[in-house]
Amino acid sequence: MYIEIKDKETEEYLVTFTMLHAFKTQSELDIDNTIRIYVQAQDALVAIQVAQKVLTVSQAETMTDFMSHHPIAESKTTFTLKEIEEIRSECEDSGLFVNWLMQPISGIQCVRIEDKDIINNLAINEVMTHAKDVGNQAEDFLKDEENKGKE
Repeated sequence: MYIEIKDKETEEYLVTFTMLHAFKTQSELDIDNTIRIYVQAQDALVAIQVAQKVLTVSQAETMTDFMSHHPIAESKTTFTLKEIEEIRSECEDSGLFVNWLMQPISGIQCVRIEDKDIINNLAINEVMTHAKDVGNQAEDFLKDEENKGKE
């Protein structure tokens, strides 16, 4: 048997990851909830897979700078090996490293760069359409509640 797979042309994609279930110290660490990664890929699925690998590497690189975010770093610039090991152990024991690397992704958006503006406009229109109906939905809900009370 002989199977030949030809290379497919790649396109540029923008993959956006949003993490809403971040750990408690997120605001203290100035961590952004939304990460945007531009990748070249054959299709959207491959773009997401590549971007997720890039995200993991980026998180691991950021995690290696655990010392500068520790409260002791505010008062010191030089640390002994024992202090570094104690801080690393403290971060590990608290689950900081695992939480940082294993943050669940709440949302993924993947768009071809050439379609980005169209997709953004569609999303804005959808939100605005829904927002227009919020007042009517609230009014209907209150009427239903009032009618339930009369029954």
